[in-house]
Amino acid sequence: MFDKTTKIPRILLFAVMGVSILVLIGYLAGIIGVDGFIGWSYVLLGGSSILAIVFPFMNLFTNIQALKRVGITVIGFAILIGGAYAFASDTPIASIAIDHADNIPSKLKFAGTGLFMTYFLLAISVGGILFSEISKKFK
Repeated sequence: MFDKTTKIPRILLFAVMGVSILVLIGYLAGIIGVDGFIGWSYVLLGGSSILAIVFPFMNLFTNIQALKRVGITVIGFAILIGGAYAFASDTPIASIAIDHADNIPSKLKFAGTGLFMTYFLLAISVGGILFSEISKKFK
């Protein structure tokens, strides 16, 4: 019923859960301080973050169709970011009231790129919603 692909993760899950329970009991009993409790939380956060990044990539390299779709998505986002960067202005804001260290062209270009990306993604999402609702009416 259980093969190696389900047995090993199940054992690791119970091991991590057991250590977490021991750390919790140690903290509540006063054996482990707050630093140890927070340290274990960082270990869990780091481990889960690494696994959340690594496993989808492992799946991508075993599924060529998914790899193609991700590649097209990455190229699409690169085009969007390039367009947003092209539209963004790096002209310093000319005002008597604004004499700030952040009023430099590189930071203004970065902020403008973020704003235009927000506008582009908003337009894409609203367009997708409209397209999906209108296409439902014609089915």
